[in-house]
Amino acid sequence: MFRLENKTSFVTGAGSGIGEAIARTFSQAGAFVFYAYRDAAYREMCATQPMNRMGRPEEIAAAALYLASDEAAFVTGESLVIDGGWNAGR
Repeated sequence: MFRLENKTSFVTGAGSGIGEAIARTFSQAGAFVFYAYRDAAYREMCATQPMNRMGRPEEIAAAALYLASDEAAFVTGESLVIDGGWNAGR
């Protein structure tokens, strides 16, 4: 597991689902986590996904944890898009 000691993160949508999983995973890895939760925005996003579902927490948390870790120090100027095809169809 990656360690995030001395790191700070801000997680939106942390009241449930992916946001909650990311907040918990970051915290368990040692990060100080600030979080926010907006239920209406989460429901709206669920209704518009091309895969007809939201990503599972483990699908998102592992990638987010990697990007926040020292192991991703050489990853620069890139975007890792984990959106279930949202941008592919545009």
